[in-house]
Amino acid sequence: MSGNFTIRPALPADIPELNELLYRAFDTQLRSDYPSEVLDRAVPLMGRARPELVISGTYFVAADTAGRLLGAGGWSKEPPHGGEADAHLGNIRHFGVDPVAARRGVASAIMAHVVRDAAGQGMTCLDCLSTLSAVGFYRSAGFEPLGGQDVMLGEGVPFPVIHMVRHLLRAKTDTAQAR
Repeated sequence: MSGNFTIRPALPADIPELNELLYRAFDTQLRSDYPSEVLDRAVPLMGRARPELVISGTYFVAADTAGRLLGAGGWSKEPPHGGEADAHLGNIRHFGVDPVAARRGVASAIMAHVVRDAAGQGMTCLDCLSTLSAVGFYRSAGFEPLGGQDVMLGEGVPFPVIHMVRHLLRAKTDTAQAR
């Protein structure tokens, strides 16, 4: 339990509420960094839960004491836009926090859970395609920017992101070498 919420694996039954949460999160939080014409096309594509992530066991939700979802996020071995998976590279996926729960530690608690889970499953690095609005959050979570790029959403919707990376300690080996 963190604060007044718990973090648990996402369930298929969460999908309708996740759709609403992600849509609100992206529509609200991205407005200051992206033009309306980009968001009007991108948010309907981005603001939907990904069923394959929800059932993966590596996608998590934060729920308040009444069970209402406050945020979500996870990781996958598979890159978000296809391609070959790397045995030790995890990919941060679909983080979002309900605007009413913003700045209450929800995203940070989910990220800490994701990092522990990914490291526990042998990942030594996490890759992230951050929105322009979330760069500060990812920096505070230990990610370093590698540069900007456009991700194509749907049919020809270019969406600017910042490619970021975080290296994870290999539990026993790195700890022993650090001494």
